[in-house]
Amino acid sequence: TPRLVAAIGTHGVHRLLDIGGGSAAYSIAFASTSPEIEAEVFDLPEVVPITSRYIAGSGLGRRVRARSGDMLSDEFGSGYDLILMFSVAHLMGEQENRGIFRRCHRALGPGGRLAIHDHLLAADKTGPRAGVIMALNMLLATRNGSTYSYEEYASWLRDAGFSAVERREFGGPTGVVIGTR
Repeated sequence: TPRLVAAIGTHGVHRLLDIGGGSAAYSIAFASTSPEIEAEVFDLPEVVPITSRYIAGSGLGRRVRARSGDMLSDEFGSGYDLILMFSVAHLMGEQENRGIFRRCHRALGPGGRLAIHDHLLAADKTGPRAGVIMALNMLLATRNGSTYSYEEYASWLRDAGFSAVERREFGGPTGVVIGTR
């Protein structure tokens, strides 16, 4: 988690939204780096009570909150500096992710960033092995889920209106794709 926070950075981040943030681990990690960061975890109504317990245990309940909603249909709000979408995109198909990315773009303030952390396949989708195995798991376990390449994410983010897209590696099958509004 500290490596992810460092790779994404917190400069200029005051309002953070964590889509599908579950345990709030990432929101808590980001908020712990600066008293200026306020975070909101957006997850399903049945998850929010669990999220709230983790937040209460962190001692950051004044700056980290949980809000229930459906990432596939609800608007996320507005004026965020950073939106996290960590280990979520693989659960959805292309059209679902495109819709989420469009709503994220609307929710970000000027210069705001969407950070997607997930398995990143090679352009030809033949590796790395862990990402390919995850794609097979998603084929079996979800309706539309899969793993995607950086090129796919970059295309979807640009189509959603993001002006700049970049990739940050961690030396394994996962990486971060950042779209800037």
